[in-house]
This record gives sequence, C-alpha cells and structure tokens, in this order.
Amino acid sequence: MSRGELTKEDYEILRAPFDVHAVRFRLGSWLPGSRMSVLTYIDARLVMERLSEVDPNWTAKYNQPVFAWDDNNVEWLRHHAPLECTIDLKGAKRSDVGQLPVTAVKPDQELYPFKEKKNYDSGEITYESPRWEISDKHFKALYSDALKRAAVHFGVGAYLYSLKGFEVAKGEYDKGFLKPAGTQKMKDRYQQIVTHPMFEKRFGVVRSYGDEAVEAIDKAIAAL
Repeated sequence: MSRGELTKEDYEILRAPFDVHAVRFRLGSWLPGSRMSVLTYIDARLVMERLSEVDPNWTAKYNQPVFAWDDNNVEWLRHHAPLECTIDLKGAKRSDVGQLPVTAVKPDQELYPFKEKKNYDSGEITYESPRWEISDKHFKALYSDALKRAAVHFGVGAYLYSLKGFEVAKGEYDKGFLKPAGTQKMKDRYQQIVTHPMFEKRFGVVRSYGDEAVEAIDKAIAAL
C-alpha cells in the first residue's frame, strides 16, 4: 500500500476512545447552584502516540498565520498567539489553529478580580490586579493545542466533544481544582460512557497505552 492511503482500519485506530487512566479532567465554567462543568482532555503525547500507531513517519509543521494587524487587533493577536499546525499522516494533510491558554491572557476582571499573593515570612496576604503573564509553559501549551486541534481532523479525540453531563457540586472542588472525590466521580462517569455498547458502536473500543499499569504501580509504591 502506498503512502497517502488511510484505510478504514487506520481511522478505527485514530477515532478510538482513550482509556480512563489516560484522560485528564479540569474545571470548566460555573453552573447554577455552585456547580461547575468539567472538561475532559488528553495529553499531546498521547495524540502523538496515536498518530504513530498509524504512521511512524508522520510529521507536524507549525506556522504563524498571517493577519492584517492594526490598532484594533494587535494586542489580541499578540497575546493569543494563534499558531497553525499541519499534520502529514501517510500523505494526508490536516490543519488547524491553536492558541494560548486563557491563563496566559489578561483575565476578565469579573471572573478574576484579583490575584492572591502570600508573604510566607509574615503570613500577610495581599491582592494584585491581573496582568499579562506569558511563560515558556504557555508556549508549550500553544503548540500542544495546535497539534491536538489538527489531530481531531483525523478523528483523534473527536469523541471528547460528544461527552455531556460532566459536572461537580460544591465540595467536590476547591480553589480552582478538583478534589480527589470529584476526580473519581468524573472517572466513573467517563468509564461508564466510553464502555457502553452504544458508544463503542459509534466510536470503537477503548485503546490503552499502559496508563493503568503505571497507576497501579504508583498505588503499590505509595502503600509501602
């Protein structure tokens, strides 16, 4: 078979859901009753591994899109830093654009009215106004976002956009992060959905990348 021919079997591999141990969860937006939505995502390294299953010689090229910059959009473009990624998989090319995470851009004053700063010597807590904060970590996230968005065009992680009803109640999260109980609740719901016969018929059977083994080893070490 010549390069450039993605088969039905290839697409089945690309579209298959990831094991519950491989996915991650983070808080989304506020919901009525002090509840919060939860977003399910996968690490870019797993996306790379999935692409490599189909084509070990796949490539990704990144390009800064050209825009007509003017006084009205220059700040937005500078701080969102749109980056285009083009993936070549067996000769088939797909592109999409990623951007910096919301934590890298100036936050909404109503959502983030201040930033807490603690003096660990005196214990005094002061508050600062939000400001632009872009770090190397943010730029790594930019490349990961572009890669993952381009990979979705091949079906990688596309099923994540169909997941509904992921939310936690007050007490299951704290200070912007899920508590262990909240994380376990999301894992249980995810497992129920992706292993359901109706879901498997639509997206295929879950594929594992050894994450469950690593988790079991971590638990065994912690128990020593």
